Amino acid sequence: MQSGLLQPTNVLLKNGIQENIQNIHNHFSKIAEMLKQLEARNNSLDHSLSLIDEISVTLSSESHEVSKIAFDKLSQVLQKNSGNKTLCQISKKLSGEETDIEEEFPKKNCGAFHMRQ
Repeated sequence: MQSGLLQPTNVLLKNGIQENIQNIHNHFSKIAEMLKQLEARNNSLDHSLSLIDEISVTLSSESHEVSKIAFDKLSQVLQKNSGNKTLCQISKKLSGEETDIEEEFPKKNCGAFHMRQ
């Protein structure tokens, strides 16, 4: 009976599974918290985009293979999502930075993106 209990323990010690589980717990719990913040209402566009950037930086700074896979997937999703680029351009314009957003929107709509003082 005892050998049945030892077998799962031995499996966890093989092939770095325990290390993978620890890495996921240490790093991906931060990401889960950031995703909850993204789901919250009344976030500013700038705050939401900064959370996405923070997730990306967190994943890219890790050397573990699981983090690299997650970073590559996030990068692919953001690259394929043309709306992400547009939101980033709008956020920059709203914060007063120079952007080429006028190329994406008709001139009559761009006035809405200028900061009002």
